[in-house]
This record gives sequence, C-alpha cells and structure tokens, in this order.
Amino acid sequence: MVHCMEAWGWYGDAEAEGFRVLESFSGIDFGVKKSAKSEGKFVPDVENGGDDKEFGLLVVEVVVTLVKCAAVGQSKDGGVYGRVLGLVEEVRPWFRVLDANACEKLHRALVTYLGKCSLFLLGELACFDGNLVCAFCCATLTEHAKSSLKDQFTSLPGGYVHLYSHYKRIDPRSSLTF
Repeated sequence: MVHCMEAWGWYGDAEAEGFRVLESFSGIDFGVKKSAKSEGKFVPDVENGGDDKEFGLLVVEVVVTLVKCAAVGQSKDGGVYGRVLGLVEEVRPWFRVLDANACEKLHRALVTYLGKCSLFLLGELACFDGNLVCAFCCATLTEHAKSSLKDQFTSLPGGYVHLYSHYKRIDPRSSLTF
C-alpha cells in the first residue's frame, strides 16, 4: 500500500502508512524481548529480525520509500528531514542482511533520494535550521561515499561540498571519512 500511495503522489499518506508499517514490525516476536518502539526508534534492531533476508528487504524498502517521499514531497517541515536522518542511521545495519544485488540497488536509491532532499534543503535554506541542513548534507555525503556512486563524486552538485566546507570552518572537529 505504501508503494501505491507513493506512486499516486500521496506522499503524506505514504509517509504515515510507512511509519505505521515500521511500527507494526516492532510487534513481531522474534524471540527477543527488546522492541524498536520501546527504544524510541522507527526501525527494528537487526538483532531482533535475525538473518531473515526477506524481512530485511522489506524493512529497507519501506525506509527507502519514506526517504523518497521526503525527497519528492518537498515538505518545508524540518521534522520530516530529521526523521529521515534517524531512519538512515537505523536502517544501515539492515543492508548487511541483504544479498549483494538488493543491497546495491536499494543503497543507490537511498543515496539518490538523500541527494534530492539535500538539494531541496539547500535551495530552501531560509526555511530550515542550518544545523539540520549541515547534518543532512554530511549524512548524504557519507552515504554517497559508501555507495557505488562514489566514482561519480566529482559530479555531485557543489552545494553539498560547499556547505560541508562552510560547516567545517564553524566546527573544525567535524570530519567525513571517505
């Protein structure tokens, strides 16, 4: 249903349904008492899902769809992009469960949609908190560096790198590992 809503352009509805799906995953009993909801997370811990590749694929697909909804929906609500940052952190371990082809395909999609979100945030800088925009661009660059798209690093819009270099001057302790 999430994919249908997203395909129809109902990004807000798709986002709400995607979060409901992720929340319902916390109710699945894998024999572990810890749940994602009790920790304040959206995505269940990979330990809770075990080595189930199909479940992992579903988790990652829902997260990528939520990031796509944020990218295409272009909301001016900073909370949307804050949740996306949280989702990206939480879903990272799930990529290890996927087979190589699914991992590559979904990570490329994730990086692409993160890039679109970053470009939107940079274009609407006056509407968003500067720290959020910096954190988002840094997360985008970090994920980009991990993907097969890293060979295309020179084709990245200059805004990411410019913003990161500006942020680096503000906080010299920050760093990106490529």
